[in-house]
Amino acid sequence: MRAFEFYTKVTENIEDKDVEEIKQMIVQRVQTLQDSEIIKKLYNVVMNSGTDVKIQQALQTDDDSKKYAKRLVADVMETEGTIEEKKHFAENFSKGFINVDKLLDNGNPHSFDDLLINTIPSQIKDNKQPFVYRVFQMLVQTYSEQGVGPGEIALAILSPLIKRVGGGNEAVGDLEIQSGSKVLSVEVKGKSKGTSGRLDDAKVKIMDAGGVARVLQQYGQKGQRVSLTSSTRARSAIGLVGGENSIVKNMDPQSLPNFANDIAKEIFHYSPEDQSTAATYIQNNDEGLKQFYTKVLFNRYFSQKSKEGNPLAGFLLVNAVAGRTMFSKTWEDLGDRQVVDGIYLTDPSGNTNMDSREYSPPITIGVN
Repeated sequence: MRAFEFYTKVTENIEDKDVEEIKQMIVQRVQTLQDSEIIKKLYNVVMNSGTDVKIQQALQTDDDSKKYAKRLVADVMETEGTIEEKKHFAENFSKGFINVDKLLDNGNPHSFDDLLINTIPSQIKDNKQPFVYRVFQMLVQTYSEQGVGPGEIALAILSPLIKRVGGGNEAVGDLEIQSGSKVLSVEVKGKSKGTSGRLDDAKVKIMDAGGVARVLQQYGQKGQRVSLTSSTRARSAIGLVGGENSIVKNMDPQSLPNFANDIAKEIFHYSPEDQSTAATYIQNNDEGLKQFYTKVLFNRYFSQKSKEGNPLAGFLLVNAVAGRTMFSKTWEDLGDRQVVDGIYLTDPSGNTNMDSREYSPPITIGVN
């Protein structure tokens, strides 16, 4: 496995004009000389550690990287905390604050505060929420640009061992994490507000959306949205399976075996080895079809995204609402902790669903 490329550079001391610009970005204006000194210290360490470039690359922008360094320093200074806490944060920033071993602890969920290192010892002793925890929460909530999952940039900012790679044909996972002598490619699915991160990737698919709509229409299902399973969150749709109102429950029993086989071939079009099992779920009106569909799609990530010499190491589920993460090398490692939401097979009119995100399961880790 390739060695991790640490990015470092030497920056001249921060100029007064940069300090003033950062001050203007802070809503509660800097009042003391100590505040200014911390701004200088934090800005210098951010620049010298290459964190400005890490953020710039994570957002895939051509903007001046100094813009992101200043934004980060201002956001940290805005976070509730004492002068001593912010000084400690600046002095320990280059060491990193994320326990990578716990982050990659396969099959075991961890709270955000479990992941933190290099915090002020007295805060742990007094059972006080560390300042870096508040910073981490702030980063998770606010550094989630369009197309960037909650937690990806936050983790990269707070650890020199983590780099956000982002999408693109060459990317195996969202993050590269140095663990010992290896660099692991990790896929991240996050939940902050609203829907959880979806198992949606241009390289990974199992369903033929056009074929699904065609089969449904062939068997008389027209003019309405169809979801994979019945759900209170999918009131505007009829479920393929599950409950008394599903398509399967109300289908002519004589047509059901052929329908189950035909629709299974299209839902699992690119995974023929799973079509027979899927047809059984469908014929039995079994809501377990949703978990089975998600499992197959989850497992295909490993075969479709891995490259020779650079396999996908696993998934990191980040639930910012619950403040928890969990790393998983296999679907089985997730056990009953994973939560899968609605999956739509057609558009609202019952035609081909052109939005792949709608038939890509939203997945997160639960609070239990």
